[in-house]
Amino acid sequence: QESALLAFSAGVMLAAAIFALLLPSLAAGQVMLAATGVAQTGAAALTSLGLLLGMGLMLAIDKALPHEHAVLPPAAQGHTTQWTAAGEARAQAQRSWMMVLAILIHNLPEGLAVGAAYSGAGLGVPGEGVRQTGASVALAIGLQNMPEGLIVAMALRSLGKGVVLSWG
Repeated sequence: QESALLAFSAGVMLAAAIFALLLPSLAAGQVMLAATGVAQTGAAALTSLGLLLGMGLMLAIDKALPHEHAVLPPAAQGHTTQWTAAGEARAQAQRSWMMVLAILIHNLPEGLAVGAAYSGAGLGVPGEGVRQTGASVALAIGLQNMPEGLIVAMALRSLGKGVVLSWG
């Protein structure tokens, strides 16, 4: 069951990345480079560069920050192993703070997407069209962020933080 749910989630995320991010990136690149005569190849190159930079950033974060892989045994490479049985509370606190940090890092590109939608960069749609596009993207990301906010609130509550701080 867990495997099927993880695969389903991966499929949804992959579809969202392709349909909501990569394809619009290609379209915006073509509009931006239309006057250059290399709109299609230039847009593909620009989108590929952005994709590679994003992947590189995620790999760098993966290498630089301590974390756990739930599917790996505790002694596997990439696992934090400094905790003993006596430090279980500390390990739980680390996991909770990593969840909060992961959601914060995850929200950075979403904020950039909202800003780009409101700026209308590459859309060629002045005025009201830009505001509608920006509002639509902001609403969609805001709705999707509600469950993520609950995850952060639960992580903070598990650390013993107050209701007001967790809600904020």
